[in-house]
Amino acid sequence: MHSWGSMHGVCVCAVILLLQGALAGESESLDSGAPHVNQVLCWSPKYPVAVLCAWSLQPEPLQPTSVTATYRLGLSGKKMTCKVGPGPLPGPLPITAPGPLAGLLSGWCEIEHLELFVLQTYIVSVSVENHTGQYSFILEHIVKPDPPLKVVVTPGSRRQLSVKWAPPPSWPDPTLFPLKYRVQYTQEGHAPRTLGPYERCEVVLRGLRPRSSYSIRVSAQDFLDNGHPSDWSLPISAHTT
Repeated sequence: MHSWGSMHGVCVCAVILLLQGALAGESESLDSGAPHVNQVLCWSPKYPVAVLCAWSLQPEPLQPTSVTATYRLGLSGKKMTCKVGPGPLPGPLPITAPGPLAGLLSGWCEIEHLELFVLQTYIVSVSVENHTGQYSFILEHIVKPDPPLKVVVTPGSRRQLSVKWAPPPSWPDPTLFPLKYRVQYTQEGHAPRTLGPYERCEVVLRGLRPRSSYSIRVSAQDFLDNGHPSDWSLPISAHTT
């Protein structure tokens, strides 16, 4: 497994590159013209209910291609089917997804009913023809909420901005599995400042410069620091009085 960023750092998801090799019992090189699994990425925007896995194929298939996705808990676990989803990915692909995956998303599947707080790793295998890509994870390590929504910024009294937002709707139960939030604001022409974490979905930014333009965005993270923070919400512009 190749870790793309620190497991407990700012971001981001890990990537498993294709386990490339000769076909079983053969030593010839693989046909470079046939599609193969280039990268596999898994993350959990719906913790603890489900995990999404996505992959890219290279070269891009010119006709419909059969892809099989399976998962198991540990090397000896029972192999289960990760049902390949129809249509587009149900939610945003993490901004930090590597280039080939972000540029050419070939398919995705969703895994439900995973066990919580187990030390064994889940192993996801994505196969097309004779090529297989794999991704291994511990559920709590790949938690990554979607960004908060409905960010609203309102000028308050002099040198203040009131910021409110809503939890990402994909997060199943903010009551039993709460989120915490960080708010980043940037004055035009200055470096950004990040505040938090906050447990509530609102904060008042104080001590700002009067009659100045600011850009504000919000990030969410599992309250117990499982996994990684979400990507930042779309920036909202506001002006102090």
